Amino acid sequence: MLVQNIILSPLLFGGAFFTGIAKKYPDKKHYVNAVFVTFFSVIYGSIVGLYFTLFTNMFLNIKSISLDEIVIWFIIIFEVIQIAIVLKNQEEEYVFSKIYINILELVSYIVRKKEIEKFVQKFLLLTTVLFYLFMIFLSKFQPKQSSLTLLIIIIAFVSFSISALIFNRKKTNSFKKVLQQVILKSLLIIIPNVLIIFRIILYDISSIELLLEIIFILGSIISSLLSVSEMFNELYESFINEYHCDLKELHHELDKISGYNKVKKKVVREINFLKNTGNTIKADWNNGKRKRIIQFFATELFFIILFVMVIINIEMINNLMDVFYSNVISLISEFWLNLFNGNVNIASIVPLQLILLFFLISAIKKLITDIQEEKNIYEYSRQIIGIVYIIAFILILLPLIIEKMNSLKFAKISILLFLVTSSLDSIMKRIYKKNE
Repeated sequence: MLVQNIILSPLLFGGAFFTGIAKKYPDKKHYVNAVFVTFFSVIYGSIVGLYFTLFTNMFLNIKSISLDEIVIWFIIIFEVIQIAIVLKNQEEEYVFSKIYINILELVSYIVRKKEIEKFVQKFLLLTTVLFYLFMIFLSKFQPKQSSLTLLIIIIAFVSFSISALIFNRKKTNSFKKVLQQVILKSLLIIIPNVLIIFRIILYDISSIELLLEIIFILGSIISSLLSVSEMFNELYESFINEYHCDLKELHHELDKISGYNKVKKKVVREINFLKNTGNTIKADWNNGKRKRIIQFFATELFFIILFVMVIINIEMINNLMDVFYSNVISLISEFWLNLFNGNVNIASIVPLQLILLFFLISAIKKLITDIQEEKNIYEYSRQIIGIVYIIAFILILLPLIIEKMNSLKFAKISILLFLVTSSLDSIMKRIYKKNE
């Protein structure tokens, strides 16, 4: 949920803000689009760069490029792509922030309604049924073993092609039908290209053949994207037309939360506050309170200079703090070990025993207080059981401090205490529930 908020919030609230500006200044839409794509590139270039760095460091063990370089490159790539799109559509009256929010809502609708899963399930079910029927029909002819693999591939291709023809529609007069066509064409692009990639990975092919395969894949992807891009445009237009009222309500709600007018009111309120503060300072200055005002600004200036100096010398301060902490920790550790004649085990166990002793004293004090307040027996039993548990833990650790004690004997006593108290706790719960 946190990751979703980090990814979606800038687009939703930033998009609403820039859409509000475009409404307020319709003749400045091109400038608003340019600023918005820069905002989008900086935010999402940074997010993608961060996740890309984490992925490469964790899974691919590539650490040659620093995070800031990767982030800057992703920001530049995002910026160039979007500026190219803006320039291509500069004659149109598009508001890109509004379009991005609409696309986000479109994707959200598809994911929420599980439209892709539903269509793919239907498509695969029909393909599987056809493949099964063809295979049964083929088995009647008893083909040779040598030609069986080729026949299976042909039958799989034929089954897939028939399913694609059945699901293909010429008339797409509704959003769902357009969506199905986009999913179908996407499958027709993805599946063949994935098979080619598997062929490259699995088979030992020469460098020239590999280069040719890569060229074919890239050519196939580019030509497919060109053919499908019109379908995506149609999908977007169909979604806008069919869910126009819902989208209008969404933009209205976003505008109320973080739109231009909302932000403008906050900025104006802050400016008015600064103006009033300035007028108050001016009035105090004229009324003879100059010394107090000078002292206030001198103090503020001192802290600003101090802050700037800290920022400038942050690396040196970090080194000094590391030395200080390491020296202090080593002195405390040495002092603590000396208390126990250098015995590391005892020095490690004693703090835990002290914490348990603190909890034991606190639990006993609470029990005494509750007895004075005359609470019910079940409450007393719960607290006594808690005290016994703490005592059992103390007894387990005690032989580690006092070497002469029999650790096995104390372990047996502790386990016995655990078992007895757990049994009593179970009995008291049942008795108390029956009485209720």
